[in-house]
Amino acid sequence: MDAASITVITDHEATVEGFRSDGSLLVQEEALTATTGWELKPQGLCQGDVCVPVRARAELGPSGLIDVEALGSMLRRPVATEADHGLAVIGMAASEAAETMRSLRAPDFTVPDLEGNDVSLRDFAGRKRLLVAFASW
Repeated sequence: MDAASITVITDHEATVEGFRSDGSLLVQEEALTATTGWELKPQGLCQGDVCVPVRARAELGPSGLIDVEALGSMLRRPVATEADHGLAVIGMAASEAAETMRSLRAPDFTVPDLEGNDVSLRDFAGRKRLLVAFASW
């Protein structure tokens, strides 16, 4: 197990000291809330009034540590990790993603324009917008 700086991206980004072990990223249990917004309590993983039961603490990783991929699995959220670079992204739960799609509201984002100036979706609030997206792959 190697000590490492780990960046976890959820609805916010947090970097904490943690560990890399056999391709897994582990964060300290005390840093879980600041890192992910979830807290490990006797009733399970909790975020505000929402709790997800944890049947066996060992499923989340060694004592005092939380495996980020195991956390995502417990929460039924997609997780992408790049252990060599200390990076983990925890996605939105499928039910939340479906609700977002049904609402027809695009989340705010910021991208550079052709001159390199940052432009946000919120800059065009109250006006009709057409979003065109493409990928080169």
